[in-house]
Amino acid sequence: LVRLLLQHPAVRPELLPLIPEDEPRAEPLRAIVAALRQRPDAAAESLLGDLDEAARSAVTALLLQDDPRFSDDVAAAVAGFRRHLEREQRRRRQREIARIISDTQSAEGAAGTPRDALLALHQESKAVYETVGGVAQSLEHRDVHVPRDRTSQGVERHE
Repeated sequence: LVRLLLQHPAVRPELLPLIPEDEPRAEPLRAIVAALRQRPDAAAESLLGDLDEAARSAVTALLLQDDPRFSDDVAAAVAGFRRHLEREQRRRRQREIARIISDTQSAEGAAGTPRDALLALHQESKAVYETVGGVAQSLEHRDVHVPRDRTSQGVERHE
């Protein structure tokens, strides 16, 4: 991701806002992302003066290494990183809502759980599930009563 941001400045406005402040976990990479946030239009080489030795070494290594995945199809790489970052944002939001629900239940019991929090958790979970190709269950309660043949006992005969 950081290599893509350094080598393709045009993708920065789309991807930088999706990266949390505490990511990436490696300090030199986090420093590079912070510098890119401060100067999103700057050439990667011009950031060297803003960084410490470890981050400068990382920038140099990332610029010298060519990744064919990015040079072949930058749009596909951006789309992939965007999906990943959006999914991670939703997962963080899920954990935050689950923590609120847990704290509320600890303090007030299960009956004190706010319905809005449960619905928000379901919506975030649904969105995450759908990003990996699943179809989430609906919370809408429908009366889907299908009359059954009273003689049938769960076995269908095909004649």
